[in-house]
Amino acid sequence: MPADLTKPVIMVGPGTGIAPFMSMCQQRQQHLLLHSKTRRNGVGSCDKEKGDAAGRGSSSNNIYVFFGNRYRKKDFLYEKEWNQMCGAHNRDDDGDDDGNKSQKKEVEVEEEEEQRTISGFYAAFSRDTEKKVYVQHKLAEQKEIIWEVLGKRQGHFMLAGNAQKMPNDVRNQVREIVRVMGKMTEKEAKLFMLRLDSKRRYVQETWA
Repeated sequence: MPADLTKPVIMVGPGTGIAPFMSMCQQRQQHLLLHSKTRRNGVGSCDKEKGDAAGRGSSSNNIYVFFGNRYRKKDFLYEKEWNQMCGAHNRDDDGDDDGNKSQKKEVEVEEEEEQRTISGFYAAFSRDTEKKVYVQHKLAEQKEIIWEVLGKRQGHFMLAGNAQKMPNDVRNQVREIVRVMGKMTEKEAKLFMLRLDSKRRYVQETWA
C-alpha cells in the first residue's frame, strides 16, 4: 500500500488473488476506525503532525476493488466482508419505539460510514453469463475511475493472481483506457505505463 493514505488505489484480484487485498483493506479499516475514535474523543487535534496523519487517514477510503471468479454463488470470496467494507449493511431494528429507532439509525449510519473502507467494488463472474466476463471487462466499464486514479490523482494500481494470461490482459486493458481517456497515441500510452512501473505505481504479484 502507498505510504500516503490519501492516494487512491485500484486493486485487481481475480480468484485467490483477492486474498492479499482483503488483508490490506482490513488493515485500512482498522486505521479508519482508530482515527474515528480519536476524532470523537478529541485526541490528537492539537498535535499538527498527528492531526495531519489522522486527516490523511480520514480520506483513505479511496480504494476500488475488482474481483473475478467463476460463479457468484460458489466463488464469491469474502462476500460478507466486502459488503461491510462498502457500507452495505442490512439492519433489523425491530423492537424499538419510533424515537429510539430514529436515534439508533442515525448512530448506525455514522458507524456504517466509519466502516466504509472502499469506494467501489466490481465483480466479474465468468460462468454466470452467456458471454464470459472477466476483470478486464469490468475495468473497461469503469474507465473514468481508472483514468481519474492513474491519470489525474497520481494513484496506484495493484494486481495479484494467476500468472498465465490474466496479467497481460489486464495490463493491455489499462493501457487502452489510458490511451483513450488521456487522448494519447499508442506510443505515449506505452510510455505512460512504463512510468507507472518505474514509480512503483503499477505493481503486480502473480503466481503459476
